[in-house]
Amino acid sequence: MLTDLNNVCENKSRQDFDHEVGMKVLIDHESLRKAESPYKKEPWTITQVYTNGTIRVQNGAKSERINIQRVKPFHDSVEE
Repeated sequence: MLTDLNNVCENKSRQDFDHEVGMKVLIDHESLRKAESPYKKEPWTITQVYTNGTIRVQNGAKSERINIQRVKPFHDSVEE
């Protein structure tokens, strides 16, 4: 019962987020240096979303299938 109560408290602040094809994301790369950004600098485009929590992203000719926990949404600084 205490575990369920803790889960409810933890999940109150979470927001639902669905990844969509065409969305741009930044990929987390395991940086060993503290001064470096933990994310790759160039945005990747989502080409496919899978039901098991993974997505396929593409940047130029490179394509990878990665877990959604390793990405964060990319927001352009210039709004069109």
